[in-house]
Amino acid sequence: DGTRCLYVDGELVFQDVLPGDFSYWTTKFPLSIGGDMEGKNRGGQPRTWRGDYHQVAVYTSALSEEGVFQNFQAGPQH
Repeated sequence: DGTRCLYVDGELVFQDVLPGDFSYWTTKFPLSIGGDMEGKNRGGQPRTWRGDYHQVAVYTSALSEEGVFQNFQAGPQH
C-alpha cells in the first residue's frame, strides 16, 4: 500500500506513505547498502563504509510491528 516504516532498536520512529510501484524496476538497478556503488561521495572523494550491520534482509511483503520487534530481540547473527 506504499506505507514505509523506519524502526530503530525495534521501535517505530518514522512512518509515511510513498506512492508508486515497481513496474519500472529492472535488474539493471543494483541494491547498494552502506555507500554508493563507486565508493566515492558526490564530490568524487573516496568514501569508506565504517558502520556495522547486525541484520539485513529483503522481504517480499511488509513485516508486522511484532515481526520487526521479534527480529530485534533475536539479536545479531554472527
